[in-house]
Amino acid sequence: KQWYQRRVRGMQAAKAGTARYSGTMAAYYNIALTEGTRGLWSGLGPSIARLSICNIGEVVTYDSVKTAMLQRELMRDSFPLHVFAAVCAGFVTTCLTSPVDVVKTTYVNSTPGTYSGALGCGRALARSGGFKVFYK
Repeated sequence: KQWYQRRVRGMQAAKAGTARYSGTMAAYYNIALTEGTRGLWSGLGPSIARLSICNIGEVVTYDSVKTAMLQRELMRDSFPLHVFAAVCAGFVTTCLTSPVDVVKTTYVNSTPGTYSGALGCGRALARSGGFKVFYK
């Protein structure tokens, strides 16, 4: 959570014209100096979880759609088939990752102690807004 809050604050500062770092290497240096080497790796777990969901959804959908279209002889193995499979994969990936992104953004922007964790945040969102709250 701290990593993401730091990133959001940095992006907001950059928009306002008061960037916290002069460049990427300066950011790495300052984070390592203030938080130690572990600070450079904070946020890795949630990022891996999100990207795993994203990659699994994308690869499985692309392959399934392409295989189904070829087996049913609805399309030939050509550029239009690849575009169609990619569009389907992108749609499914967006549907899978949107809830994760909504929970992450809500959790990170909340005041400390509001939620017991990311899962608690997700439960609270579902209770308050139902299923559609995850697809803003």
